[in-house]
Amino acid sequence: EHRDYTQDYLAAKLNISQNAYSKIELGYSKVTLERLFVISFVLEVNPADLISMETDELIR
Repeated sequence: EHRDYTQDYLAAKLNISQNAYSKIELGYSKVTLERLFVISFVLEVNPADLISMETDELIR
């Protein structure tokens, strides 16, 4: 979770189910560039920050 947003809240903002959003967070679903930009807009972060967060997690 980011900024204390729940998965339900973020899923609603993205117009997807909570289950679908959970799969994105867990890395089970691929994210389109369009969806990446929408997520970054909702979270108020730079899209590059989301990509680098994912890369850092892969390195661990």
